[in-house]
Amino acid sequence: MNCCIAFSVKASRRVIQTLVLLLSIGFMGFGLQAQDSVNMKPTLSFDHVVIFVNSKGLEEALNDGVFTPADKLETDHGSQGTYGRYYLFLNTFIELLYLRDAEVSRANHERFGSAYTERWRADQRHCPFAFGLSLNPFDTSRSEQRFHTYRNVDAGENDYYLMPLENQSSEQPMLYVSTPYRNYKALESMDQIDQKVEEHIREDLRNYLKHPAGIERLTQVLLTVPRDYALEGNLKTLEDLENVQIISGDNYELTLVFDEHRQGKEVLFDEGVVVTLQY
Repeated sequence: MNCCIAFSVKASRRVIQTLVLLLSIGFMGFGLQAQDSVNMKPTLSFDHVVIFVNSKGLEEALNDGVFTPADKLETDHGSQGTYGRYYLFLNTFIELLYLRDAEVSRANHERFGSAYTERWRADQRHCPFAFGLSLNPFDTSRSEQRFHTYRNVDAGENDYYLMPLENQSSEQPMLYVSTPYRNYKALESMDQIDQKVEEHIREDLRNYLKHPAGIERLTQVLLTVPRDYALEGNLKTLEDLENVQIISGDNYELTLVFDEHRQGKEVLFDEGVVVTLQY
């Protein structure tokens, strides 16, 4: 899984370069501001959500009057055997991750650090959700977490991801930490687009952030896991994050709460993966 948002050929080279820069610098989870990193203990925080999907059902449901798809961000992940579709919000993004080529994906397992192809299995012993995290300050020598370093075959020297060793169990949700320049850049409001975004990409970004359901920002993540699972490994890491809660239940389910559920509305999708949106 290539966790950086990249653009398809639908966009011009200049738009691609600028938007990738815009969407990949300095987000510290749910709009938190970066702090002075001197002598700080490295802290993990939420950045974005990835959903492993087997069909277009969820995407079609989200595109039907709920979200605006960021179509120019559609990405083929090459040697990972996957491709992604994206939805942007003021403080995070959602990636729908599709399996394009299972053989290519399996060949990448050792480099990736886990058998991630298993997460597309249609059963409840394999968690179909992943969470991108940020580490502040980005100093693994002072982190208590143990990581596998994943670098894609065509990636640069400083372009890599830190994968917790617990990812080797597909019963655990997948976690990964991006290098700082790939973290999502949050906006406080749509008004900041004119202040912080280059003019030639403002229209695209406004369109992507303007959703039919009136949703603006993610405010809480609820992950339901089988009740016989102990709160350890990646589950414990998630539970310790601000605005993330682990719930015991029958199967894996993901509930995303937007704007503190101020509209009192809810959308449930239950086809392969179970995802609930509250807004």
